[in-house]
Amino acid sequence: MPPSKKSPTQTVTNHLFAALYAYIKLQWLRKATKLNHFALKTKLYIAARHSAFDALRDLQPIQFAA
Repeated sequence: MPPSKKSPTQTVTNHLFAALYAYIKLQWLRKATKLNHFALKTKLYIAARHSAFDALRDLQPIQFAA
């Protein structure tokens, strides 16, 4: 019987590497922008929300008056 192969996403090494990489990137962004992680998360959330509403506006055939 051949050995079972695990998915790369289920290995502990990949998860630890991704977590460490995310932490280092967050610390680098904090230093570069002089913002804390709550402010960075808020800015990201607002940008994603604007992008989603722009995509929704492009899908709607009727333009509503603002």
